[in-house]
This record gives sequence, structure tokens and C-alpha cells, in this order.
Amino acid sequence: MGSTEPNTTGQDPLLISCRDPENRRSASTWRRAVERGDALRLSPGVYCRSEHWFRQAPWDRYLLSAVAHSLSRQDPIVFIGLTALLLQGLPAADVPAHLEVQAGSAGRAGLVRPPKLYRDGTERMQVYLRHLESAGQEFTGSLPVLPGVRRRWTRRPAPYEAEQVVVRLSEGTDVGTVLTAPLHHALSDVLIREPLLVSSTPADAVKRRHGAWANTFPDLVEPLITTQADRRRLDAAWSFADGRAESPGESLSRAAVHELGFIVPEPQKDLYDGDRWIARVDHWWDQIGLAGEFDGKTKYSSALRKPGDSWQDVLVREKEREDAIRRTGAGVLRWMWSDVRNLQRFEHLLVRHGVPRRTG
Repeated sequence: MGSTEPNTTGQDPLLISCRDPENRRSASTWRRAVERGDALRLSPGVYCRSEHWFRQAPWDRYLLSAVAHSLSRQDPIVFIGLTALLLQGLPAADVPAHLEVQAGSAGRAGLVRPPKLYRDGTERMQVYLRHLESAGQEFTGSLPVLPGVRRRWTRRPAPYEAEQVVVRLSEGTDVGTVLTAPLHHALSDVLIREPLLVSSTPADAVKRRHGAWANTFPDLVEPLITTQADRRRLDAAWSFADGRAESPGESLSRAAVHELGFIVPEPQKDLYDGDRWIARVDHWWDQIGLAGEFDGKTKYSSALRKPGDSWQDVLVREKEREDAIRRTGAGVLRWMWSDVRNLQRFEHLLVRHGVPRRTG
């Protein structure tokens, strides 16, 4: 007689819904797995094996949480705002703390705290840590949690039909289908409601990936603008967006420079020594001949690393590149995620390297 317990061979899908007719195990089976610490209940009736959950990157766990929330609802729900943009494959500089969904009425709007994901007890904690280790992750003092849910009531000046979106994780796995606000609705919502530090990353990506569509965006959102204040906010944020920014870190950096009152650098600038190309830098302040380089993890793990390279090879090559830039007479300012997320520290870096402030 075969086992009715969830298998541990990695054959289960990432998300298991007890409403799925292809799920051959009962809800009580998964509840027992949750009690042991071998599975996690992401939403009512929707489960994920612990090792699968821990293996995902933070932004992929956010997408899994959204699909799980959608699967658990009796009635269809529509994701809006920044959540809709992420589900459609656009990036954000930081993982949002909440899933944004369209409330059915003003009375149903509000914030729902995330449910408790982990069971208490030393024994279960040991199980979680074992799964964390199996997933190739290190324990940093806390386990990843679920986002909360923000139900937001929005009066739609122009009605729309929600779009079906296939949700795809960063490594290419499809994990389900959800309903979202159309791209132009979600993007205009983010540009109006969110600060530049949030809106610039998806807006830059839209201009970079969907150039032709981006040209039509102002006309698409014209019926959605209800006040002059909204128009000013949207126009300012959309004008600031630049498709030359190639990563969320670069987008966040430009926005932080602007928010701190400094002259915004030109993104992705090619530098030459006479007629000889030297390098393309992330940011360039022509006023003072300063190159700005955002050093994110992916820069060293993908863009600069060639097949067979060791980390030492990558660092040596980057040092040679920086030396070549300096030989042109340019200065070089480097920063990391920890710098740009601490605006006071980032401001000190910019001041120390002579970045001019905006006037007027």
C-alpha cells in the first residue's frame, strides 16, 4: 500500500492547491506535513514544501505568495499597483511588504496582516533549518515570511477588463495564472501613488523593454487622470524614467541621487581614450568627469564572469577596467545596495566625491 504522505523527491509542484483535481493527497495529509515542518501553508488550502520555499529568491517567494493567495479565494481577485507590475514580469528595487488587490467595495478596503507561516517549537525549528540547509541557504537569524494583503478600493474613471497573466519565476518556472490590472492602469497607479524610489525601477524597465508601447503610454492613461495633482506626479515620474538604466540597482541609484537634490547622472555612458573605447559605466557626471558604478551581486555573478572564471579573475579584470577609466582622467565612485538604501550614507558619498547639487 503506497504512502499518502507528501513525497520528498522534489516531484511535487511548487504550489499545491487542495482544490486542484490533480492533487492526489488530502488536505489532512498536507496539514500533517505542516505540523512536522515539512510543508508550509501559504494560504487556506494552498501549500508549498518547506525546501521549495526556502530555495526561492525573495522576489520569487513574493510571486508564489500572490499565486497562493489567488488560488485560495472562492471569487476571482485582481492584483493592482506594484504587485500587478511584478506579476507581469517587471522588476522592483525591493520586495513589497504587501500584496495589493482590488477591494470589491470601499467597505472591504483595508490591510490584512500576514498569517503565521511557521509552527512553534524547537523540534520544528530544527526541521525548518534542515530544509533551509538542503535548499543551499544559510540561517541569518530569521526565516522568510509571507507578505500581508492590502485591499485597496479605487474608483476607476475608465473601466477595464482584468488581464490573465501567467506568473513566471526568475529561473523560468510557470507557477500559475492570476488576474491583474492592465499594464497601463497598474503603471499609472504606481507612478502617481508611489515615491520615485519605488516607481523608477519598473518605469525604467518598461521604457527599456517596451519602447514602442511606452510611446503610447501617455495617450493610454489620459482617461485615467482625474486631477491636476495626479497629472503632475505622473508626468514627473514618467519623464524621469530612463530605459538606459539596466538594473534595479541602477534605477534606484538615479532616483536616490535625484531625491537627495544632486544632479542626476547620465546612465550607461561609453568612455573613450581618444578613438579607443575604454568602458561603459553605469553612471556619468559630465560636469566633473566622474563615473559612478553600482556594484550589485548580479554584476559580478553574470555580467563580468566568463565561463571558467574564478572570483579572483573577475576582481582582477574589474580592477584593470577601473584603472583604464582613471587613466582617461575620470574619477570613479562605487557604491553597493547597502549604500543606496541608506540615504544619509549615500549622500555623504556623493558629497565626498564632489557631485554637484541641482540649482533652481
